[in-house]
Amino acid sequence: MSATLESAVVDAVSNSNFKNLSEFPTLHYQAMMEDGRVIGKQMNENLVRGSARLNGALDSLILRGLKDVAEPNMEEATSIVKAGTGVDPQSQGYLMSQSIAQLAAAVSSIQQYVKAAITTPPVYVPPTPTPTPTPTTK
Repeated sequence: MSATLESAVVDAVSNSNFKNLSEFPTLHYQAMMEDGRVIGKQMNENLVRGSARLNGALDSLILRGLKDVAEPNMEEATSIVKAGTGVDPQSQGYLMSQSIAQLAAAVSSIQQYVKAAITTPPVYVPPTPTPTPTPTTK
């Protein structure tokens, strides 16, 4: 059973095959370009999200630093006093009355100086006359 194909059918099939083969690189290139656009868009979105996360983390660090500066921390203040003076205000019963007594003594001595300055009359010392130079003739 050998059947011969018509030349029109053979031409149509070969034309279709040629068309498919010739369009393949163009279609493949378009698909690659579309994939590249999609990947580029995803990378850009990831970069923006990562930047936003980094900015959020930096903002929280800055705010925490400002909070540490603005609000006193008693534990930190106690450790600074202990490191600077060698006295632990909590464990050794550091009394505030000692500081108040020293301050009261300083205020008292300042008051005595001020009172002495107010009640002491000024002593008048007359100015000494300065000798006037006499002109010399030659």
